[in-house]
Parts: sequence; C-alpha cells; structure tokens
Amino acid sequence: MHVKFTKPTFAKGVDPRPEIHALKKLITEMLVVFDEAHGRRRLEAKGIKTRHDSANQRERALGSLAESTTKAYERRANGLLRFAELNQRDVWEAVEGKSKTLGSWRAASAALKFVLPRRIRDAKNKLDELERTAGSRSGPSNFLHQLDCALIDMCCYANMLQSTPTTCPDRFLPKPDRKLGASKKYSLKGLPTDWDRAIGDSLAAERKLPATSLSTRDAQLLWLVQCITGCRTQELTLGVQVRVALDGTHLQTVVNGAKCGMHAGQTKRALTLLAGTGLDRTLIEMLGVGASQVVQLQPCHMEAYRRRVSRMGAKLTPQRPAIRQPSAYTARHTFKTKLVSAGVGRVDIAKAMGHRSTKSSRYYGGGGKAGGAVKPLQIQATETVKVRAPYKSSKVASVNSDDISSSRPNKSFKATR
Repeated sequence: MHVKFTKPTFAKGVDPRPEIHALKKLITEMLVVFDEAHGRRRLEAKGIKTRHDSANQRERALGSLAESTTKAYERRANGLLRFAELNQRDVWEAVEGKSKTLGSWRAASAALKFVLPRRIRDAKNKLDELERTAGSRSGPSNFLHQLDCALIDMCCYANMLQSTPTTCPDRFLPKPDRKLGASKKYSLKGLPTDWDRAIGDSLAAERKLPATSLSTRDAQLLWLVQCITGCRTQELTLGVQVRVALDGTHLQTVVNGAKCGMHAGQTKRALTLLAGTGLDRTLIEMLGVGASQVVQLQPCHMEAYRRRVSRMGAKLTPQRPAIRQPSAYTARHTFKTKLVSAGVGRVDIAKAMGHRSTKSSRYYGGGGKAGGAVKPLQIQATETVKVRAPYKSSKVASVNSDDISSSRPNKSFKATR
C-alpha cells in the first residue's frame, strides 16, 4: 500500500525542519525502492526486453545516458507533465490516453521513469540549499514562497513516481482469440499441394454468374497471374504485363507495385520464369505462344473477385474455420513458399514480393508444402533491398540470380526495370 506524500503544514512558532527531514527521508527510501524494483532486479530477472531497458542499464553501468536519449526523454516527459497539468488529469492516465501502441506507451513510461527521479532530487537539493541559507543575509527574500514551492514539487513528483504502473494497459495485451492467427500464412498448413490448381479449375467451371460480373475466363486468368507472380489483389487493378517467349519455354511478368512509399515498396518488379508443368504452363496455353497481354482487374470487380476465390476456398476446405480457409491473399504466401523451395535468396525473394527490406518477407509463407515450385530465371526491381536479420533456419541456401545466368533468356526478352 502506497503512502501519499503531502506538504507539511507550518504552525506559527513551530520549527518545520523535523517534519521536512522526515518527509525527505521517506521520499529517499521510496527512490531506493523504486530503483530496485524498476532497475537492476528487473533486468536480472527478465533480461533486456526493450531499448528503454537497455538505456536504463547503460545509465547504471556508465553513470549517464547518451545525450540524444536524455534530450528525447526530457522532451517527451515535459510534454506529458504539461498536458496532465493543463487538463487536470493524472499523468499516467494521460500516458495511456495518448499512447496508440504498446511501443509508444513503453517510450512514454521510460521517459517519466527517467525524468521524475531527477525532478525529485532537484527539489530535495533546492530544500537543502534553502535550509543552509535560512536566516542568513544571503538567503532569498521570498524564502517561504520558495520553500513552499519546493515542497509541493517534491511531493507531487514523488506521488507520480509512486503510482507508476507495473503492467501495460489491458488494450495492449494479446487478445484471447489471437491463437488462430490473423495472418493468412496459417491457412497454408494442411492444404493439398495442388490447392491453387483446384481453385483455378473451380473458377473456370463456375457457370451461374451475373451478366455484369467477372467472366469465368477472366477470373481464372487473374488467379493464374496472382499465383505465378505473388502480386497483391490491389496490384492486379494496376495491370500485370505478361509476355510469353516465342518458343514457349519461359514467360516474363512485370508488376506495378502497390503500397509504395518513400521508404517502402517496389514501384515495379519483373520476373522471368522457366515454364514447367504447373500453373505457368496453363497460363501459356490460355494466352498462346509469343503472346503479350496486360492482365488487369477492374476496380469495380475487385471485391467480387476476392469473394469468388474465398468461396472456392471454402468449398475446398469446408471443415476449417473461416480465418484458416484459403483466399486470394493465400496465393501470395504460397508464392513466397515456392520461392524458398526453389532455393531463391532472401534479397531476390524481397524483390519478387515487392518489398524493400528482407524483414518484411519473413511474415509470409511457411506452414505448408510448395507443390509445383516456380523456377525464376531473373528477378529485378526498381529499388535496392535492405538486408535485415537473417532467417531463424539456416537450411535454406541463398542462390543469387547471377549464378544461373546460363539459363537466362536472350537479350531481346530482357526484363525492364
């Protein structure tokens, strides 16, 4: 049970120093307990969990933080304290209200845990200075006013520090239904290896469709392109260029990227694939040898296409919950799994997926077998890929596209950037 610190009341003719000394002693003990609870013992028990914990450990090991970290903590804590004072709210309620993610809540909490002990020690030093100069000519003219302000600051900051929450807010805790997994990569587990071909055949065999809806041939063509290129459904609305070689041995696809920003996404990516006996051969038979066509999904048909693929996936796996049934986005996860099975390196996988970092591709694929793996001859993208932390498994060999230059097509069919 916490003790609320209050400013002592001064009676006329009574020496206030004993009460001030007792208050300072209680607050000093509270600081020691806080330092033990949130400092060394926490790091020893749980290890360094966040960069803010490592900053606290650095302060205890080296005696100081980096100047940039100190300024960032001071700036964030001052803003929170000012906001709580203006709105007459508890500072920790203000932290929870202004934090949109668990990371921002941790950063704000670390800033206050760093700044509040400093404010308390500054107030204590101010009291010690006033006590030394009390009654002397060098003392301030407004001695009582400064003494009152220092006591109020010390008690206020001590109460804030004592009410530090020990756990994060409930809204940042994992939801009970998160076990199923919101990512579509979990739908790959247990699927038959030819599930994508089965959905393509079901799309082609569907007959009862509205006159204004997507035709069966267009739906099958869009599905084949999405499975072969791993593109997003939104990227189908931007158009995917498909070219088939004159001898029918390989095909080239150029995808216009979606979700592109200043530091994310590939504006355009090109894949040259060796034609096998899987979905790529079916696509070549539909387009014809030597054909060049832009396969594009009209934006008004995008939701209808997604619902139709999801309906076929539900028919394929009726025993599964809806979140585990294959959908249009499952084709993108399967494409990543096929690239891994083909021995493609992390950088080339990121390029083929339309990512600018190898970290983004780690959230795709896995959990199932890749039947009819794609055989990429060349993978190109407009932006350079940043290499992040490697995969957990070291069994996947990294194959550079330069190592298979002997099997590349002729120059007249070279992928454009």
